[in-house]
Amino acid sequence: MWHETETEMLQLLKSIMRLDSDQCARRTARNYLHLKDLDYYEYEGHIFFDDATEEDDNNEQVPN
Repeated sequence: MWHETETEMLQLLKSIMRLDSDQCARRTARNYLHLKDLDYYEYEGHIFFDDATEEDDNNEQVPN
């Protein structure tokens, strides 16, 4: 997630937030309303940053 545009990164974060909201609603319905949801899932998201930094002349990590 380094060379993506601002729009692409924003869209990714929006999608993650929508999935989080949906999973939370399903868990709440299951745990407190005792509804059986055959499509229930546990959501876990990961964002990987590849090649985001490099070493400068002082051997310090700086943004690429």
